[in-house]
Amino acid sequence: MLQPVSPTAFNSNRRHTIRCPLLSQAAKVIGESTVGYKNRITLVGQLPRILRVREGDKVVFLTDEKGNVLLKNAKDVKISIEY
Repeated sequence: MLQPVSPTAFNSNRRHTIRCPLLSQAAKVIGESTVGYKNRITLVGQLPRILRVREGDKVVFLTDEKGNVLLKNAKDVKISIEY
């Protein structure tokens, strides 16, 4: 059984590996952010470089078939809307 992890348990200078039964491989924590005023988050550490985003760019939050939330650069996502 997985145990909850305190947000303060992470140190941004270290790499962490999280085992999750929902993911096919070990998930790596590459950054963390605190939800701020009006539910805003900041992309910290390597995230802007990994996502290839700069100030003013759009990001999208997606869910996969397992319910995992994914964060992607909007330029890398092709979205089709069905009515």
